[in-house]
Amino acid sequence: MLVHAGGSTMRIAVIGAGISGIAAGVNLQKVGIEEFTIFEKNPDVGGTWFLNSYPGAACDVDSRLYSYSFHTRKQWGRRYAEQPEILDYLNEVVDRFGLRPKIRTSSDVRSCVYDPSSKQWRIACEDGFEQNFDGVIACVGMLNDPLIPNIPGLDAFTGVATHTARWPKDLDVHGLRAAVVGTGSSAAQIVPAIAPHVHSLHLFQRQPGWVLPKPDKVHAGTVKRPAGPLQKAERCWQYLRRELAHGKYEMGSRRNVRQLRHAVDFLERAVDDPALQEVLKPSYPFGCKRAVRDSNFYPALLRDNVTTVPSALVGVDGSRVIAADGTTVEVDLLVLATGFRAQEFLNTVEVEGPDGRLLSHQWAEAGGPEAFLGVAVPGLPNFFMTYGPNSNTATTSMVFVLERQVEHIVRALAYADRNRLTGLMVRPDAHRRFNQWLQSSISDTVWTAGCNNYFSTQDGKIVTNWPHTSIAYAGLLKAAHPGLPWIYEEFRM
Repeated sequence: MLVHAGGSTMRIAVIGAGISGIAAGVNLQKVGIEEFTIFEKNPDVGGTWFLNSYPGAACDVDSRLYSYSFHTRKQWGRRYAEQPEILDYLNEVVDRFGLRPKIRTSSDVRSCVYDPSSKQWRIACEDGFEQNFDGVIACVGMLNDPLIPNIPGLDAFTGVATHTARWPKDLDVHGLRAAVVGTGSSAAQIVPAIAPHVHSLHLFQRQPGWVLPKPDKVHAGTVKRPAGPLQKAERCWQYLRRELAHGKYEMGSRRNVRQLRHAVDFLERAVDDPALQEVLKPSYPFGCKRAVRDSNFYPALLRDNVTTVPSALVGVDGSRVIAADGTTVEVDLLVLATGFRAQEFLNTVEVEGPDGRLLSHQWAEAGGPEAFLGVAVPGLPNFFMTYGPNSNTATTSMVFVLERQVEHIVRALAYADRNRLTGLMVRPDAHRRFNQWLQSSISDTVWTAGCNNYFSTQDGKIVTNWPHTSIAYAGLLKAAHPGLPWIYEEFRM
């Protein structure tokens, strides 16, 4: 290890300058670890909020919660902030805490290899840059690798084909014949945004999703919410209100029945055509897939220039797109609102431990990705991750969860730094017991009902979601102190 000014002995690599990567930088500085580099594959910070700039892109969590506890805003432009405002906020935080000099943009990390001789991680980027670090915080998240469906003929499409996370900045949709593939959150946002401007729009629906209204509203720019204790109290109330309404995601539970009724009522109020109602009503239980929150999606589907095709897209022939039911449409623009490879954690970075074993192989042998509290894996000293396996909360803002993860990780690294450890690694037995308990908790949830969701592997193992409250999760992270010998194993020089 290298000894740096201020007494710190650690050099840390942070992979990703999204929400958790920025929080990692702030927290590392807070504990006095100043020697760190944040690697960002994109030209600027923001992570998924930099990538997803498609028309209508917005958050479906209240802005008061979808922000850091250490840097709140007096006023958001909307109750549910849109992509430009969220990206502006993240840039504001980067500049407020002086992180920009620490960020290496357009630097796509391709591998992290542990060198047993130096007791360090070798970070290698696609541009040829390589450097050794004492610890790694992988903040690549779940929503960073777009899922491009394997549709025959897609590569030869004669019009413009784009994934929502790769939206061309200069694309003018006016007058185009458009097709949108998918019915998740991004589709529910982009369809209302472009429908008034395109000549026609066909929505190809493999499987409908449950939709809930989103009571959005614009805040007057001159109106400011009170800062200080009152603002914190308002934020705390919003958080607790969501947590207290939580119940386990079991089919037939009181919470599940209430939300199903709410979704059905919303569909019947918004769509007065019984035939279209049947097309848009899912056959799977509420909660099996992530529910869409958008008040404008159903009204957009009722426009004269919008057609819902209740069938998956299975082929492309020149400018024609072909559905499984035989529907064929000539289009100029093909939008893939098909989500991300959410269950394939860290698939864009090859992680190799001290014994030469790849993390991807370790997870394959386990039947799917798994980690201790979503942040640590046995066999990888001083390697941590955010938004890891089974840490996706369904009760509150992910920003709350990511902050708690970062606090745990930085506390662990600071502990290793303070005690001059060459490595800190979760014990296999602690990891195993936690994941056995976790999977038993998930086994009776609605997520296992058999719909096409991004929560599970092909074999049905739920690898993304946390089944309890975020309060419980935060409590476990707090209790898992790095100095507890039955949780973390220490290595010294």
